[in-house]
Amino acid sequence: MKLHVEAVELAEKRRREWEIECQEYRRAERERIRLKAADESKQALKDIIDKWGEAERIKRFFDQAEAALSEHAVEQHSELNSRLEAARSVIGQNEALNAMRSWKTPDELFTEMIKGSYWEFD
Repeated sequence: MKLHVEAVELAEKRRREWEIECQEYRRAERERIRLKAADESKQALKDIIDKWGEAERIKRFFDQAEAALSEHAVEQHSELNSRLEAARSVIGQNEALNAMRSWKTPDELFTEMIKGSYWEFD
């Protein structure tokens, strides 16, 4: 009888230890995911900022090119303007604002990552 009681107590002790280990692992995993979400969100935002900078540089080019048209003879305006429009169509629109719409904050990304995790979190 005493061995049975000791075995039950030992099993209960091991179960509690296992629960504590699982809780600690979940806490550590949650923190790892939170840090990863913050890093990924920050990098995505930096990429958007880079796109924005590039878009602004391109916009300045076209603005300056249009301003320079006035320095050319009137008969060249039409041809140069057509070429500028063709160049604009090749470059396309500023996608930085569209990228901002799809950018996720660290909290939004964290929530997505937690949902996809094997572990259940509170």
